[in-house]
Amino acid sequence: MTYKDIVYIVTEYRQSTDTSTKYRHKCTNRDLVNLEVLSLACCGIRKLPSTIGNLRKLKLLDLTECADLHIDDGVFINLVKLEELYMRGDYKKGICFTDANLEELKMLSCQLCALELFLWDDEHRSDLVDYKIDELVKKSESLCLRMKHMSHLEDFVPVNPSDQSFFLYLRDFEVDDCDKLKYLFPIHVTRGLRKLERLTIWSCYDLEAVVHDYNGEINGKGEMIIFEELKYLCLGCLPKLVRLFPVDSVVELPQLVELKVNELPRITSIYPDNKNTSALQQALFNSQVRTSELKKVVIKSMKNLERIWPSSSEEEFDNIPMLRDIEVETCHKLENLFPTNPMRLLKHLEQITISKCYSVREIFNIDLECFGEVEQVINISLRYICVRRFNEEECHVWSIKGGERNSSFHDFDTTGWVRKENVRYETRYEKTSHQPSPNSIRLRRGRGTIEWSSRGGHALERKTLR
Repeated sequence: MTYKDIVYIVTEYRQSTDTSTKYRHKCTNRDLVNLEVLSLACCGIRKLPSTIGNLRKLKLLDLTECADLHIDDGVFINLVKLEELYMRGDYKKGICFTDANLEELKMLSCQLCALELFLWDDEHRSDLVDYKIDELVKKSESLCLRMKHMSHLEDFVPVNPSDQSFFLYLRDFEVDDCDKLKYLFPIHVTRGLRKLERLTIWSCYDLEAVVHDYNGEINGKGEMIIFEELKYLCLGCLPKLVRLFPVDSVVELPQLVELKVNELPRITSIYPDNKNTSALQQALFNSQVRTSELKKVVIKSMKNLERIWPSSSEEEFDNIPMLRDIEVETCHKLENLFPTNPMRLLKHLEQITISKCYSVREIFNIDLECFGEVEQVINISLRYICVRRFNEEECHVWSIKGGERNSSFHDFDTTGWVRKENVRYETRYEKTSHQPSPNSIRLRRGRGTIEWSSRGGHALERKTLR
């Protein structure tokens, strides 16, 4: 490939007005010497010639989706100004690295601020750390780790176990298709994850835990695990996952806003129920995890999930008062969407979506006996309920236990809500703007009434529970 070839490819696939990015038909060899950005993404080229190394001012090189690309020796070693290198490709159709390419890449990684590549060859995979990619990871703010068929990879740790700066700048971490990965982090590595904001783990067949206690790293129960900035946690297709953290560790997730879980067959509850002493209970979080800012929860295809929250104790779910949106789909063993005393959860909850959860008979299965003698007043923000079912059994909004008291949709509909049904076996309840807007519930033990009061305070409707 000559300079003319490069000019032709670039002008065919990219246009730019940036004077430092020469994507023009009339480029000369002299112009190309000053080129700073070169994108050959999806161009279908099969060879990158050594003459590319003459572009010594190049800062960004994009070779994304260049299938079966062969790179001449000497290309990387001469790109002394290069800061960003993108070489992602499809599985077994990526770039064909030679030993010389990888040796150059090892030295180049020390100057890069962004690197995206796909290594699939057995010979290259086994020596990944030896090529000093870990030096680049130390500076990475966004790291997407996708490794298939890593037969010897059981955790992801720095070469130097005492190096707590390994992930110091990491903000976004994605792990996908690491079939033999058993644990993601030992505890000492989590101390360096101070800026991590998003963590996604998907399709890791052997993963048992995210954080693992190697050889008793925690001294008794005194040491705390803190993910200070973690806002988004997504876990999916992890058939052997039994927990996130060591059982006795105290874990703070003070900024966690969104939790998504999908296909975790060994998990029976999200938060543990300390009253449940069954050895079969397998909770995603341990009893000492704090998630005080959690606002959105999405749970799908959890075939053995029996509960989400603890059954009733306020102390056990006192750290999740901010929940606003919950979506649950295809959890056939789930019986109770909320604890028997859901008062704290109701304070901020705005939206509920339930789909194909046939064991759920009531959305709020309230037990007045657990409230004690104190009247509880809760401001209600709930605006939307959607129930999708494909059988004939009805799901009720309320079931209130205590004497002969109970309630269903009929009580709920009269207080500013509209019930809508369609051919998709979907029942929706939406708040209407022209009707009184109930915003509080008063429940008294031993009394058979619920009182709804409008936001303006002008209307009060009392419903006798039958």
